[in-house]
Amino acid sequence: MINIDETIITKAAYHHVSVDKARTFYNRKTLDCSAEGYEELLGQLLLRPFLSVTETFQFDHQVEIGFNVLYDLATSIHNGKDFVKSSIQIAQHLSSISRHPNINDGELFVAYFEDLRVGSKHYDALGIYKFESKENFLESFENGNRVDLKLKKGLSNKKPEKACLIIFSEEPFTVLLLDNARPYTEYWQQDFANVRLRSDDVNDTNNFLALTRAFVDGPGSTELVLVDQIHLLNRSTSYFEQNERFDRQGFEEQVLQKKELVDSFGRFGDEYREKHDLEVPTGFKIFSQSVKKLARRFRNVIRLDTNFHIYIHGDTDLIEQGVDTDGRRYYKLYYTNES
Repeated sequence: MINIDETIITKAAYHHVSVDKARTFYNRKTLDCSAEGYEELLGQLLLRPFLSVTETFQFDHQVEIGFNVLYDLATSIHNGKDFVKSSIQIAQHLSSISRHPNINDGELFVAYFEDLRVGSKHYDALGIYKFESKENFLESFENGNRVDLKLKKGLSNKKPEKACLIIFSEEPFTVLLLDNARPYTEYWQQDFANVRLRSDDVNDTNNFLALTRAFVDGPGSTELVLVDQIHLLNRSTSYFEQNERFDRQGFEEQVLQKKELVDSFGRFGDEYREKHDLEVPTGFKIFSQSVKKLARRFRNVIRLDTNFHIYIHGDTDLIEQGVDTDGRRYYKLYYTNES
């Protein structure tokens, strides 16, 4: 979804946040990123974790978007207001909503980026990162005529426990979230960021693939034997992998094929969208990264008692299911070559 090859950090600040005010520390100066290799290392640490994100959000508020605290602070930074002061206010906002005793202390980084590429467009972005754990490492230093080692604690190159990347696209902006707890912890997604899923190609792809899987695994699957269920998922995956845009009519013709299945899928889809409060359009650009991620969850294995697993990757016309005269169920497989 994003490309970070040309992205640069122009400003960065560091604070320590805690539920205990005595352990809270606000830095009054920006970090110096001018040392050789420092900007590149920091950029990789702060941006690379977002490369695998396949959900997009936008700022929200039940009354009016201007009352969203993080949206307001991010907008002020984007409009050129004092970066350090605004980053401190972000840290204070996080501390104010981190009242539960199970919420860990952490190092908070706030960084401003330029030339973050999303598709064919470039944007500025604001990253907010909370690192809740440190790792031990050994630092070598000269001591007279010998070299000694000293044990220290510091941040590793692992991704932060919590992170939020605000991309300054059209308002109310595009927001990407990271959270080491899934589903997202309420205090990070709702209390701190206060976001909701965007209506865009990324989430449209996610939602339709999830709907298809729910149909096959749920009530809709009663009309299909297991082989046909897997074949339907394989056809769905192939459709999304081979097309750049989703077209509802084309999907029905190429994947569902049979009228009774199209009708059943339509009824299930209406109930699914109402239950999950979703609006899935009849056409959208397919987000390939979501296809790769969600397709791995699609079932393509038939498990027979504890003896056999049958992996189905292609033509289901080459497999038959039946019952012999003794009542034993069986599968018959046809093939040309073995290896």
